[in-house]
Amino acid sequence: MPLRAGVHGRAADLTRLMPHPDCLRRALPPGGGAARTAVLIGSTVAELTAAQQVGPRFVGLARNPTIEQRPREAGCELAVPSLTPALEAARAL
Repeated sequence: MPLRAGVHGRAADLTRLMPHPDCLRRALPPGGGAARTAVLIGSTVAELTAAQQVGPRFVGLARNPTIEQRPREAGCELAVPSLTPALEAARAL
């Protein structure tokens, strides 16, 4: 299921900027089914928390062990040091 077109990082209510879960909800098609197959790539605990609340899987972008530590402690199961493998996989689709 494709993502909905448009910019979802901003809303009229400035308290709902990314990483607020509302941004993820607006980016995903209605109904919630796509949240189970979507992936959010982020580098902060706040982004991980938003993904946990909405449902997409989360991949932590941690360019060094210090940056990786806090998301891991908050429940991040997968962290990568580079987006190169993810970009290559997406291009292969």
